Formats: sequence, C-alpha cells, structure tokens
Amino acid sequence: MSVQSVIQAIDLLRKKKIDFECSGVKSVKLINEAEKILNCKLPEGYRYFLEKLGNFYTKGFFIYGFLNNEAENISNSGFVWGVLNDRRNFQFPDHIITLDDDRGDGSTYTLDLSQMNESNECPVVIWPLNGYEDTPVLEIVAPDFGTWFLEQVQEQIKRKIE
Repeated sequence: MSVQSVIQAIDLLRKKKIDFECSGVKSVKLINEAEKILNCKLPEGYRYFLEKLGNFYTKGFFIYGFLNNEAENISNSGFVWGVLNDRRNFQFPDHIITLDDDRGDGSTYTLDLSQMNESNECPVVIWPLNGYEDTPVLEIVAPDFGTWFLEQVQEQIKRKIE
C-alpha cells in the first residue's frame, strides 16, 4: 500500500500542477549503499520515493533524500549525512531515520524502523524535541511513509486552492 500511495501522491502533484523540486531518479545501487552505510533496511515506500524522486521540496515542505551529486560522496551529503549527524550529535538511535527539518516546535518527522512489519513498512513518528527519554511512546502520525507522503501532498494541494 505504501508504494501505491507514493505513486498516487506523485500523480496528484502532476495533475494539480503543484510546483515542486526533486533531485530525480536514483539507482537501486545508491539506495542499497545508503542502507549499508546506515546499517539498516529502509521501508519499501521510502525506497520507492528515493528511487523515483530522490528528495522533495515544495513551498514550506521538504523531505530528505538524495542530492543531485549524492553518488560522488554518499556519506557526506543528503539524508545519509543527516541521519549520521543526528545519531552522532543528538543521540538518535539507529532505528530512527529523519525525514525532515524541525517542524517548528523542535520535533521532526521520522521513520521508526524498530516497528517494521512483514510488508517491510514502518510508521512515521514524531521525534520529540528532547528525544525519546522524555517521551518513551512516540506519536505515530501515519502507518507508513507512503500514507504520510500522500497526506502531505494533499495538504499542499489544499493550501494551493485556499
């Protein structure tokens, strides 16, 4: 379902003519290399997003991913660098993958790989300002990346209409 939701979100962006930027198609090899560096298995919906879009930006909303030159030095740019930085400087556990910048309150949207299911999907959760120690139960905002991405795209479309 998550991959289908990503496909639906991309179709909506194009149909509704929402201006967005992305770094473009990325290879499965590059995604596999990112997983190796991060020592994790990314969920299928996010892998598909990375493969088809690379990353995503539209007015006021950004999703981490690969930059244009990512293949040149994968561990020093894009989301790989961001995740490694969060682990090193903010003690993010290895099962948390950052999806965006600060939401405005110090928290951020993340993937919680510790909750991976049999379909190789995991929920999108809010990583709190003060980290997991202060909030041991993370708020689940979507059951998987695709659902979350589709909801974000629908929100952007709603804002454009208003």
